[in-house]
Amino acid sequence: GEDVTENLKTIKTIPQELPEKINITVRGEVFISKKDFEEMNQERIENEEELFANARNAAAGSLRQLDSNITKTRPLDIYIFNVQKIEGKEFNSHFEELEYLEKMGFNVNPIRILCKNKDEVIQAINKIGEDREDLTFGIDGAVVKVDDLNLRKIMGTTSKVPKWAIAYKYPPEKKETILKEITCQVGRTGVITPMAILEPVKVAGSTISKTTLHNEDFVKEKDIVISSVTACHNLNGVAVLSQLFYIRYMKFFDMRHICRAVKYFHKNLRKTGGHFVRRKLKWQDFYYASIYLCA
Repeated sequence: GEDVTENLKTIKTIPQELPEKINITVRGEVFISKKDFEEMNQERIENEEELFANARNAAAGSLRQLDSNITKTRPLDIYIFNVQKIEGKEFNSHFEELEYLEKMGFNVNPIRILCKNKDEVIQAINKIGEDREDLTFGIDGAVVKVDDLNLRKIMGTTSKVPKWAIAYKYPPEKKETILKEITCQVGRTGVITPMAILEPVKVAGSTISKTTLHNEDFVKEKDIVISSVTACHNLNGVAVLSQLFYIRYMKFFDMRHICRAVKYFHKNLRKTGGHFVRRKLKWQDFYYASIYLCA
């Protein structure tokens, strides 16, 4: 029920004018490509900002921003997938609709396969599953729809979903890699976040080379050790580090010795301490941060 009109206007792939003078209502899905999502999170790392968990949530949150100037900075894209209403024109099939939308300048998903029978549907699902790693956008499934629009009217819908469409979900993608090192990232307040440096591995089309480990307690709780063979997997289109570690070596993580931000701390000691004072935290909180940075 939210009005996101101004935010949608910031998406460059939505045409501002159509080649034909028509009154049309369309439906689409906003997304962020794999490449753009990686670049956006890398920029947030450099700016010491919290990373987006996944492209889907980042796209949804960007679209719902109250300030369209913020949305404008996000690399949003959109695929139009349906004609909701149109005056003066009729279609016999959904495929015909999609071809017309492309003709009108709308961005339409190029991954669409017209099938004649059940076997071809199964082949199409398998084909998309095999190619999903190479797609420019993340997917976790494929949607099968009845193409004949008259048949859709006969089949109807339930109170929530159409009876002429069904989604097939692909199993999570898993890849093994090496946990090479654990480094520390220091924010402006002196908060230290351990970061897992991985042997680069491609999961769900995205190259994963590092991921956050949240804090030292998380590292100890999960018994995370350096040089272990671990697994990256895809969960609902999101690449995450598995909590299961297959091989262990006697090289454990110690935040006090591994942190390489001592120079940063000394340079910003007075400024950082002042921030803690302004937040009315106890002095031992500041001392705790200083020990982990300098010990």
